[in-house]
Amino acid sequence: MAAAADNVYLITGDDEPVIKSHAEKLVRQLAGDNPDPFALDVFREQDGLAVADLLRQLMLSLKSPSFLGGRKTVWLQHFGGFGSEGTASSKAPDAKAFRELAELIETGLPPDMVLVMDGPKADGKKLLAKTCKAHGKLVLCEKPNVRDRNWQATMADLVATQAAAKGVSLPNEVCQHLVGVIGTDTAAIDSELEKLICYCGDQPVTLAAAEDICVGHGEEISWALTDALGDRNAAEALRIVSVLLRQAETDPEQASRGLLWQVANFYRHLLQQCPGGQVRPRQSTQRRAGKPVGGWTGGRGPERLARSDPGQRGNALPWPGTG
Repeated sequence: MAAAADNVYLITGDDEPVIKSHAEKLVRQLAGDNPDPFALDVFREQDGLAVADLLRQLMLSLKSPSFLGGRKTVWLQHFGGFGSEGTASSKAPDAKAFRELAELIETGLPPDMVLVMDGPKADGKKLLAKTCKAHGKLVLCEKPNVRDRNWQATMADLVATQAAAKGVSLPNEVCQHLVGVIGTDTAAIDSELEKLICYCGDQPVTLAAAEDICVGHGEEISWALTDALGDRNAAEALRIVSVLLRQAETDPEQASRGLLWQVANFYRHLLQQCPGGQVRPRQSTQRRAGKPVGGWTGGRGPERLARSDPGQRGNALPWPGTG
């Protein structure tokens, strides 16, 4: 059995912009900025080409040395078909092709042959990812989760890393401001950095410059809605609902049901908090210290409304059953 090698790479996860960026950087390191077409063989998904056929073309290239000798890099570029790998016993053509590729990797590629595969959502429990981890390098690019108390630090690191790749050193306060602007939208990092670089020119990037040129996109996390309800701010609540529905383009019906449940749960929780006018604040979840930036705040809605004057609670937003 071949040992782990440095000529097989699988770059995957749920953060597509970072996956693509990582793969492109790796291929430039391996093949150069202007690679010889005989030394870099790129495979992409095409209309009308089955996944099984694409993978077999890939394997044929892996078995063919570079035309002019030397190292050859074979790249399965921005592949979206990892979900068709199937089970270990599946007889589907795609599943069989994935097993053949895993067997080829396990057998071991020639030392002058490099395989790079990138794309989202390769299942780490299935054969291909396991084989790449055991006999090559499995690189996971996961999108920061706002439920993780360290998500802001993770995003700030990504901002600083991408800025450094552009030759720019960002002060920590600028990184934090950008995190406040883009939230967990890693795809927006590059465009925000480009705006800053163009705006500052040859001058150092400052917080003042970032505040001038980089403003929030209006993206919201779901608990921003309960913050608006807690503030009795109907206009803001409706704005946030509109933004959240736009963000849920793939399944607006499910998002609508989720928002209805959230609003109902808000009022239920509020009524439970205030029996006889007594307020029992819940323990709030992770929240950011300091003033909110770009709408990324902690969930505090029921406590805000529960602490308000009981005579004011129905003034701005309708209560259940009151119209």
